[in-house]
Amino acid sequence: LCLVLGFLMFSTSTETNAKEPKIVAKVNDFELTRDEYEAKLVRELEFEQVYKSTHEARKEFLGRLIRQEILIQEAVSLNLDKDPAFIDAIEKYWEATLIKKLMEAKIKEIKQKTFITEQEIRDRYRQLKTKKQELPPLDQVEKKIAALLKEEKLTATMDQWVNGLQKDAKVRIFEKYL
Repeated sequence: LCLVLGFLMFSTSTETNAKEPKIVAKVNDFELTRDEYEAKLVRELEFEQVYKSTHEARKEFLGRLIRQEILIQEAVSLNLDKDPAFIDAIEKYWEATLIKKLMEAKIKEIKQKTFITEQEIRDRYRQLKTKKQELPPLDQVEKKIAALLKEEKLTATMDQWVNGLQKDAKVRIFEKYL
């Protein structure tokens, strides 16, 4: 992937000259700039690991973008973008994506501050040993126990954080409308 991205950047930078237009394609009033095209191409490369950046492949990708834009323009001309079901779907997607990004950021923050001590690992091993007589030696299960403990701490900290947000929020419920 790095080689393909490097090739993509090198090939586009060496082809650029002052006379070359910055517009890759026009679809009615819509203009696709070279920067937008390449940003979309790079995003596509994240999903298509075996993509080869040949001239033919780049033209094919541009063709897909043009077809997509034509369909979008047709949908807009039919006012489908104003359809309540469409707006509701976009709102749900936006909310879910926003919450996902928030949770990912918080998990990353918590992971950086979460650690497991040797004592915690030994204590959990002893606890497991009393429940299961045939448990492998500690050195063979230590990493699994540490991962389990870290996940438990992460989940507990996330729960505390969400509960704290809920506790601090000003929420009023109007029972008569339920």
